[in-house]
Amino acid sequence: PATTSTIEYRSVVVQSSFLIVRQVCVEKIEDTKRKSCGSNCRIIPVVDVIHEGSFVTIQFQVDREGQVQEANVIKSSAIVALDQAAVRAVKNTDFQPAAIKGVPTAVWTELEILFPANSVESVLSPGITRADFQDLYLGQVGKALEKEGIEFSDQQQDEFLENFQTQIEETYSEIEAIHMEEEAAFLKNEIQNFIFHMDNEEGTLQSGVQLYRATSESRITLIDRDGTVLEDSHLNQDGVEAMDKHDTRPEILAAKISEYGVAVRHSETLQKKLLYVAHAVDKNDDDRRIYVRFSKPLDEIREQRALRIYEREVITALAAGKVSLEKSNQSAFLNNYIQGLKGQLAERGYGADIEGNEEIIRSYTDKLEAKSQEIAGTLKREIDTLSHTCAACPQVVYSLQQLLMLSPRMYA
Repeated sequence: PATTSTIEYRSVVVQSSFLIVRQVCVEKIEDTKRKSCGSNCRIIPVVDVIHEGSFVTIQFQVDREGQVQEANVIKSSAIVALDQAAVRAVKNTDFQPAAIKGVPTAVWTELEILFPANSVESVLSPGITRADFQDLYLGQVGKALEKEGIEFSDQQQDEFLENFQTQIEETYSEIEAIHMEEEAAFLKNEIQNFIFHMDNEEGTLQSGVQLYRATSESRITLIDRDGTVLEDSHLNQDGVEAMDKHDTRPEILAAKISEYGVAVRHSETLQKKLLYVAHAVDKNDDDRRIYVRFSKPLDEIREQRALRIYEREVITALAAGKVSLEKSNQSAFLNNYIQGLKGQLAERGYGADIEGNEEIIRSYTDKLEAKSQEIAGTLKREIDTLSHTCAACPQVVYSLQQLLMLSPRMYA
């Protein structure tokens, strides 16, 4: 059977100083037959490889005939099959061309596609665009509210989507920070273990790099005081000698003035976000300083757990949009919402474990909440101490009390 791929596109018409946006969509079938498809059309790239989940961002040009003439990956998934599937799906899609005063014109635009994790090889796993992602969750929220007899107006839907996206961004920014903190602590511990073993066994730091690699998944790099790379666990000697000096790397600069230097950056070689932790070791026997650096890929929690329940985010977004969902109705609403969401995902071929993903995210938010409460407790004790020892500081005490009234997560 012919396979299809579709995408929603917006054509723009200029009238005086106003822009009027019309949503249009045309479906292209690979046997060259075409038909228009309404508002439910989607672009659905499909892959059959095992992967942990990732996003791909495609930039492409739509010409005056609605054809995609050029498509480029501007944010890679680091998985060739996913990047290729995204580009192929965009190129196999026809668009209604943009128009200015009724005249078709070529435009460049971008599209972000999520590929949910796929754990089974040779099983077809579809991607989903950001617009379809939002429509999927909005649709299930609306149906669950309808079962509770609760009105969900167009304005409330717009407000829900805006608040829902804001809540998602806040959640991930918070848990990614605590995840990075945990991963950095892990690498710091690995560095100390490495140094301890090399100091208490025969051999040097350099000779221990390849030996230690057998017990660690982290990449180990030794860097001289002047930035010269001395050894790397993932390179042979020729590769090491070809490396640029590392004296200006952020983690090395930070390690010169602190016990540890920590940095996160995107690796062009691996096409992944990497976490780097460096520590200076002074060698008393030869008056040298060597920087020991451990690095590892930093899991993209957002990409790997993108399809989940979003219970807290949904409830918060509905409240912000003044949707009258009483607490007594929340349990029934959530049950209908979750069952509907699971059914839709299964129908569309997404094998994501939304409940398992939700539990993983909740484990991070629980840690964040515990840390926030700890900070709030410390702040309260400091306020109490200050109020008893500083009679001339009422304004300072008042300001700290106001801060304590805020959600601790705002300043954790």
